[in-house]
Amino acid sequence: KMGEVYFALIGDIIGSRSIESRAEIQRRLGDKLREINEREGDKNLAAGFVITLGDEFQGLIRAGGSFNPIYAALEIKNAMYPVKLRFAIGIGGMSTDIDPNMAIGADGEAFHRARESMNLVRSYERLHSVPREGDGAVRINSGDNSFDDTVNTLLTLTGVIRKAWTERQGEIARKCLDCMMSEAAFSQTEAAKELGITQGTVSKSLNSSNALAYLGGVGMAARLIDERYGNGGNE
Repeated sequence: KMGEVYFALIGDIIGSRSIESRAEIQRRLGDKLREINEREGDKNLAAGFVITLGDEFQGLIRAGGSFNPIYAALEIKNAMYPVKLRFAIGIGGMSTDIDPNMAIGADGEAFHRARESMNLVRSYERLHSVPREGDGAVRINSGDNSFDDTVNTLLTLTGVIRKAWTERQGEIARKCLDCMMSEAAFSQTEAAKELGITQGTVSKSLNSSNALAYLGGVGMAARLIDERYGNGGNE
């Protein structure tokens, strides 16, 4: 639809060729993408998530809905842990017809921007011979440099925090992130219940791992996008 804004999300498995259980990883990824497609469906997805080239996948999210593209990327990232993923989110219009069942063949500004960002992330990694964060990068590209710099700086800094987590800290922080993304209000009690530990243990871990700063940064990045692209209506 002309004039509408979309979030094109492209994701990619880092170092996939060196992963031994590649078929198993792809099956897990396929399952997660199907789960998102079924849950978000027509309401929030203009085109469902689909694996495009072995290790790359993409989907098209409607702007102004209740499915934030940063949360979409982080939900997939958490589900695929410890596999490392990188993500690029392009924000803009679409110029071709969209097949609601799969985001293949769809073209336009949103996908061009996502692709451009993905290439930037990859060339940065080659240049410095490291992924931008041990857990892979999430970057946005809306064509507005100052807005993008603000959101991407938050995403880079939260990535630095995430990279420093121990196995246990990461497990607790990722569960808290999942709770925060799936509910209107984040509750440590809910996370503790799901992990089968006390709320005090969760609290102690969140403090020692800077996870509260992480959750705050991620929440702020998502909120900036919601505010600009309207939760419930396109600008």
